Amino acid sequence: MVFVRATCASERETAASGPFSNPQGSGSNPEGRTQMPSLSSGTNDRMSVVAQEAERRSDLRQRARAALEHLRDETGESVILAALDLDRVVILDVVESSHLMRTVPRVGMVIPSLSAAGLAALAHLEPDDLRSFLGEPPSPELLATLDEVRSRGWSLNYGDITEYASAVAAAVLNRRGHPAAVLALSAPTERMPVSSHERLGHLVADTATRLSG
Repeated sequence: MVFVRATCASERETAASGPFSNPQGSGSNPEGRTQMPSLSSGTNDRMSVVAQEAERRSDLRQRARAALEHLRDETGESVILAALDLDRVVILDVVESSHLMRTVPRVGMVIPSLSAAGLAALAHLEPDDLRSFLGEPPSPELLATLDEVRSRGWSLNYGDITEYASAVAAAVLNRRGHPAAVLALSAPTERMPVSSHERLGHLVADTATRLSG
């Protein structure tokens, strides 16, 4: 599976127009001290949203870390914490398997929207939010898959993205029932046979439920 690092568009915009920028041509006062450019309410709002989201995710990582480690120790496989970010699914934290052969995405990397982690989150989006995330109306096939994920409580990627890697995942929901994050257990496909899917899926779903709320 190929992963790429990406930066949130709002973060790029904030960095370019934030309070410490000094665009060419900004004026100075009579004493010769450079005046800081005034901030528009829109910039302030964007900065506030980015800061709040960063704080929320930092808290979530701290709360989830012990659960990720416990799940890794119980299964022997890599465990991932991810979240939706605009129209992407981004890795927030990873606890690696101790196996020599293992799947290990990197923190901050983007994973496919229709991976196990992506499907687990998309299954709990409101219809308008799902359409916005995808950039188009979801297909009947995707809607059927998401219905199955909601009913079962966990999602599955059995070599669908990359034949050598498989995963099960479940959403961590906030108090409104929206996906705050996703837990995913990832392993080489040869170590995740069909006979193990239900057991691993329930383990991940139970852990995600304990972190929800």
